[in-house]
Amino acid sequence: MSRIFLSFCRKWCLLGLMLLLAGCRGDEILESPDAPAVYYDLLDAMTAGKRLDGVERTGESTMISFSDGSRLEIPLKELFIYDCTESDPVAVTVNNATGTWMIGQKDTGIHESASASARDCKPVYAWFTWTTVSMTISNGETLTIRGPSASGKHRLPVIRITTDGNRSILDKETYVPGSIVFEDPDCLYSEVPYLECRMGIRGRGNTSWSFEKKSWKVKLDEKQTVFGFHKDKDWALLANYSDKTLLRNMVAMELSRIVGMRWTPAMVSTEVYLNGQYQGCYVLSEHKEVSKEKVDIQPATDQDNEGEAVTGDYYIEIDGHQDEPFWFWTGVGIPVMLKDPNQPTDQQKAYIKSLFNDFETTLYADNFADPETGYASYIDVASFVKYFIVQELCKNVDGNLRSSTYLTKHRSGKMVMYHVWDFDIALGNCNYFPDFWEGATNSYEGWFVKDYINSSKKNDGWFGRLFQDPVFLEAVRAEWKRVFPQLQGIPAYIDGQAELLGKAADRNFEKWPILNKKVWPNVVATGSYKGELDYLKEFYTSRLFWMDAALADL
Repeated sequence: MSRIFLSFCRKWCLLGLMLLLAGCRGDEILESPDAPAVYYDLLDAMTAGKRLDGVERTGESTMISFSDGSRLEIPLKELFIYDCTESDPVAVTVNNATGTWMIGQKDTGIHESASASARDCKPVYAWFTWTTVSMTISNGETLTIRGPSASGKHRLPVIRITTDGNRSILDKETYVPGSIVFEDPDCLYSEVPYLECRMGIRGRGNTSWSFEKKSWKVKLDEKQTVFGFHKDKDWALLANYSDKTLLRNMVAMELSRIVGMRWTPAMVSTEVYLNGQYQGCYVLSEHKEVSKEKVDIQPATDQDNEGEAVTGDYYIEIDGHQDEPFWFWTGVGIPVMLKDPNQPTDQQKAYIKSLFNDFETTLYADNFADPETGYASYIDVASFVKYFIVQELCKNVDGNLRSSTYLTKHRSGKMVMYHVWDFDIALGNCNYFPDFWEGATNSYEGWFVKDYINSSKKNDGWFGRLFQDPVFLEAVRAEWKRVFPQLQGIPAYIDGQAELLGKAADRNFEKWPILNKKVWPNVVATGSYKGELDYLKEFYTSRLFWMDAALADL
């Protein structure tokens, strides 16, 4: 860690009462109704994976230095960052009576936020220690920038899986028992460097299960906090074999956070060993499922069969693989499955089928755009707008209501696009667009989610019809304008995540030497990891500005 911490803390331990700073107590509570601009600057640094080099106070500002040589000046009057080098940070809690955040005994007046997106939140409490700068935000999440290890280089988290008797993982149904160790030696994400648990592991994925490098589903015997994520049992290890950047899923989740989807699965890059054998780089991800911290609904029970009760809640998947007990095709060819409840009653099946039938009938009626009786009476329009931006920007071949799309239907409420998932063959990494959709290409140009639904129905999906309503188009334009400045920061995010991977990417491609060949469904094979990163950034940037111009011309 930079010497700047030491010199700074010696100085400020003597002058701690200046600027009304009292250790880590949080006396300087900000009650601004809006998040200050520097909040987003600090948030960008955190989400880009920047590493901390040092902190110092300069006059009326806090100066944060990063290991890449950049610096961020934060005026004290805009965001006060407390000195917690000599004491522990103050507990941050919610006052249940008022719904506002408390720093110790002081009420901030900042209300708890229901949004999963950090960009829709406000800073509640920020502090630094000898090795970190942290910030608790109004949705209860704590974000942290950490410094390098003592050697000057960070070490990527490692997961070591040992199955009982070194048994093989043969299928996607049978959990093989064993133990798992989560190592975070430099505490990049965790409070502890080592965690060992009992668990079961099985295969996961559809087409990806056929690859040499397998993806897995892990179920811990007991709920655990892993790498700073919410405590849980269920986790996914994504192999990203076709995605030679190893980052496309993480990029999509960053886009999800930027637009503010209801839930964004947390993900982190790791290296994995199975029964002592190196398996390469994986992304550890929260598993998609109903829970308070993930898809926060109360699924209908087998007693909810009439009246208001039968209307929800439901967790719905759109996916052509049809691997749930109850599924059906809608009138325009959308493959719908019920994930939760997994075993719906006959009345619930009838309700869901009727819901989609009524929605599509209304969507294609002459008065479909009526704000009271039209399509907007069935769907949460804002969530559909956010979903569209993420999927269209990524030009995701599965994002056109064909696969890996997740909705919720709330009791007496509307259908909500709740979260996004599965982007390893998005962002210029899919070569079969022209085989299935007339006129579609894998170029960064051209509408896809908006205009194509399947091989036989061009411009006949939900979004093609939605865009025929000027109100929906203007909602997309307004949301695009709001998030466009943050969307331009994605190439820097990619660079930051690649820096975190470091030499681990080299080890991955020593294990899996595929950089010089196309793996299904690659468009290019650049021959180097840097080339893959450059291709991803070039495709993303080109598509970003193409969409910006194309939206303006619609």
